[in-house]
Amino acid sequence: MAAKSCSRARTEPPTAPGVRTQSALRRTPPRFRRASPAASCSPFWAGAQVGLEPGDPLGALRSALAFDEFFDQRIFTLSAGMRQRLAIFCAFLTRPRAVLLDEPFNWLDPICAFDTKQALGALVAAEGLTLVTALHDLTSLVHHCSAGVFLSDGRIRRLLGPKEMAEGQRDYAAFEAEMIAGLRDDTRHG
Repeated sequence: MAAKSCSRARTEPPTAPGVRTQSALRRTPPRFRRASPAASCSPFWAGAQVGLEPGDPLGALRSALAFDEFFDQRIFTLSAGMRQRLAIFCAFLTRPRAVLLDEPFNWLDPICAFDTKQALGALVAAEGLTLVTALHDLTSLVHHCSAGVFLSDGRIRRLLGPKEMAEGQRDYAAFEAEMIAGLRDDTRHG
């Protein structure tokens, strides 16, 4: 079978005969290969300013995620951090009352992560939104969440309310040591 020519330069290193490789393009589902964030969000976001009034909390999130920087790029060309930004932003486009984000700050650079946490806090306050985030970062938990739940092996190991969160903010080192010791003890005694 003859190889199809492509106008784009090959990005994979050559391999020995019989060795199979997978490029990022081949791992990307076909429906996303030509899509851009603009196309992905088109039912909700037909243009750069559609649907956002001055002072709209989504505007702050859009700015924190630097969404305009990659709005017209094809999704498969985006880095992992840019894809994470797109996923976070798209989660809020329908103005849901509750959102679950799994590791939302992974792949984000420190500036974007900080700005996104601030924008999400403002969005929760302005919209009365319930935001549930799965985190492995105790610092984000203590400083950006109003409550917490520790899970281990599919079981709830500890519930943290406003009092525990305030204590963690006052003395983060002691909070972290206490949480880690408790989790270690829970995993030993199952």
